[in-house]
Amino acid sequence: GAFERVGQMATNMVVNGARAAAGLVVDSVNAAGDLGESINKVNVVFDTSADTIQKWSEGAATALGQSRQQALEAVGTFGNLFDSMGIGSETTAEMSTSLVELASDLASFNNIDPAIALEKLRAGVVGEVEPLRTLGVNLTAVAVEAKALQMGIVETDVDMTKLNGATIKLEKANADAAKALKEHGAESIQYREAAQKVAEAEGQIEAIMKGKKPVLDAAQKAQAAYALIFEQTANAQGDFARTSEGAANA
Repeated sequence: GAFERVGQMATNMVVNGARAAAGLVVDSVNAAGDLGESINKVNVVFDTSADTIQKWSEGAATALGQSRQQALEAVGTFGNLFDSMGIGSETTAEMSTSLVELASDLASFNNIDPAIALEKLRAGVVGEVEPLRTLGVNLTAVAVEAKALQMGIVETDVDMTKLNGATIKLEKANADAAKALKEHGAESIQYREAAQKVAEAEGQIEAIMKGKKPVLDAAQKAQAAYALIFEQTANAQGDFARTSEGAANA
């Protein structure tokens, strides 16, 4: 009868509520476990810089739109990568946290998930060109080699006056291409024209370095790529903070 149906409904509500509560407990335990693992990873990778990174991560949700666990896991991944390349611990810590912060800005600026931005950045610093190209960043071998020479990371018998002049042209061409990509898309005539100018600027650099191309190890490539990434993402930097009140980031 009606009383039996009401009783059954009440029983179902209690059972479902208990299941939901149990699920929340399991999720909370798993989340705590994940956070603990990420904290341990950071402690192992960064050693003396670990405390600084732990404090940095405490404001991740507000400053980056990422959970503390996500921020720690990402910074630990970058740190482990740079450490394996033999980059110094302080430099590794600075590069790692900066890239995690940049991922939030790129995600906001390009309306993508921060996890996608992080993966593209990881690919870029290990020498993959295509992933970051979709965000307007050019990390071709010639661009990385020229940047390494400019930074003094490596030296060869190259006319630096000519190289610096050609690199300025490449920087401008890259900026124009990134703007055209964002405003008009990869298939647009505007972007294809801008990409052609990038290729021409790189050709000029290739000619200047002909027979004198530097040989870079993994750490040198990563540091040059890192510099190029920040050079070419100036418009996106700070975007999360600028738009954090907006509906998308909220």
